[in-house]
Amino acid sequence: MSTTIHQDLSTQLRPNTGASLAMDGALQQIFSSTEQTKTHKARAVMGALVQGLSDEELEIRITEFQYLLDAWFDEFERAQFDGLTLKELIME
Repeated sequence: MSTTIHQDLSTQLRPNTGASLAMDGALQQIFSSTEQTKTHKARAVMGALVQGLSDEELEIRITEFQYLLDAWFDEFERAQFDGLTLKELIME
């Protein structure tokens, strides 16, 4: 009897691994499709300029360019708003 109760409790307390795996799969699909879309958009916009780059190399270049844009915007905002970025102004 106690073995049956113990088995029932362990079954009820065990996390739902099926739901967890389904959630992991859905998140992976969402994020991988976002990255894929980003590289496809870059290839469509830049055409022959990026033809020789692999998807991984293109993603690296996109990330580097995004970093530069963010840095330039931060620098511009600091020049306009007394040394603060818009994000810093909003947080005050």
